Amino acid sequence: IQAMEMIAEGFHASRELDTNLRTLDISLPVFNAVHRVLHQQASPASEFRLLEKYLTKLNNILCYWQPISMEHF
Repeated sequence: IQAMEMIAEGFHASRELDTNLRTLDISLPVFNAVHRVLHQQASPASEFRLLEKYLTKLNNILCYWQPISMEHF
């Protein structure tokens, strides 16, 4: 990204969105990873690994979650 001679679309908007999300205490893991790559020089490969760990953990939690059957109502 640093070698680009033009600004990637959404580069400046992502900084503003990050500010708004922090104000509202909203977490968007994929956006957070992209923001760290764009604005904090994070490694895309390491961010991908972090997302993979997060999504694996989330998947493990959701596997045990069972929706309530409407038959109970």
